[in-house]
Amino acid sequence: MSALCPVSCGDGASAAEMSPGFKLGARGGRGVALALLAAASCLAAAPAPSPAPTPAPAEAPASAPAQEARARALFKEIRCVVCQNESIDSSQAEIAEDLRRVVREQVAAGRSDGEVRAFLVARYGEFVMFRPAFSPGNAALWLTPFLVVLGGLALVVGRERGVAPVAPLNAEEAERLRTLNETEPFNRNVT
Repeated sequence: MSALCPVSCGDGASAAEMSPGFKLGARGGRGVALALLAAASCLAAAPAPSPAPTPAPAEAPASAPAQEARARALFKEIRCVVCQNESIDSSQAEIAEDLRRVVREQVAAGRSDGEVRAFLVARYGEFVMFRPAFSPGNAALWLTPFLVVLGGLALVVGRERGVAPVAPLNAEEAERLRTLNETEPFNRNVT
């Protein structure tokens, strides 16, 4: 057994003597110490586990069942600005909870569905509604791609119609072409 490697391999040779790549010495010991120091530094730099999030308090429904039904119907029309593909009715994001609370407050204050929608659009923009109101800006946004495609098709069709058909060769041109084909050797291989 070696003094540097106290592990015996059974026949009197140490593990250090048996494996050619395993050498502890002044350099090997320093490398192991550096590796252990790096591992300890990584563990020390790791963030501490965060405590479990506290559940949000349950949302209070509107006081009257009719108001809650109106609010629920509006929830399905309003987009969650975080999730973007979900209504605030099905989203669990905090902003969706806030929007549900705002809608309930607006309904409880006696505002109509149109006034609630207008309030949300004024605050968050048309994007908040799943079915935005028709406007010239929306029409341009939706119709522009179709107009570009139709314009491209019109250009292609116009170019095809604008190309004059090739006139057939007259007798003189046909004879000249035949003569050229016979006299020019490299043209004979062209099909």
